[in-house]
Amino acid sequence: MEVKLNICKLGGEKSCAIRISDATTDFLPEDSSTPVFQRFKRSEVKSIDVVRFNAVNETKILRVFISDIDLSNVFEIKEDGWYDVHHIVLPTKEWFDKALEDGGMIYTYDTVYYIDNEKFYKYKDAVTTEICIEEILERNPLNTTISVACQNHFSIFYLMHCYILLAEKLLSINLRCESDQLSELTFNRDVLWMAINIIKYSVEFGDLEGATVRLSKLNYCNGLCKKLNNDTLNISGCGCNK
Repeated sequence: MEVKLNICKLGGEKSCAIRISDATTDFLPEDSSTPVFQRFKRSEVKSIDVVRFNAVNETKILRVFISDIDLSNVFEIKEDGWYDVHHIVLPTKEWFDKALEDGGMIYTYDTVYYIDNEKFYKYKDAVTTEICIEEILERNPLNTTISVACQNHFSIFYLMHCYILLAEKLLSINLRCESDQLSELTFNRDVLWMAINIIKYSVEFGDLEGATVRLSKLNYCNGLCKKLNNDTLNISGCGCNK
């Protein structure tokens, strides 16, 4: 089954989030009585949204949402960087029990994966085993009951927020004709603006690893933006790596 997802960016002036929702149109009609390989009714599945953060040297799961297929999930982004979202659709235990009782179709799968009460299971060679979400993420869905779509999202929300606050500070100093901090603030503004555009360029051309490295090298939480927060801008939190 061809699964599709939508990721919509949310947020205001000081916060950022993404809304994850299913956009699949390939479900079987609810009144269908004929089993179809690797296709299900909406009522026969659950949605699993796995949000991961990709740092320079590691990838970690931040959140696993389990919900009905028609519901959306909102994930708050607390630091800038590269996120990926795996939108997985699995049949329920009710589907599995009925398919096992009916026979036939279930035996055409190499492995059957299903969900029951927020736990994951696989059925292979007449043996059912509880598994973790990592196995589903790593498994090739070919000839299984796993349907999955993946989408990347790269956030520079907090970096932009820092730049805007810095620009506002510069404007305020210029309007008051104060010059003591002007040179340093102008330099910091230019560094941030260059970094923002280089990272945007990398993301636009699909170089997410390169964008991640460049964001890490900027080190703006322990460096530039943290210093600006504490010494100059008088704001709290930059949402970047600690």
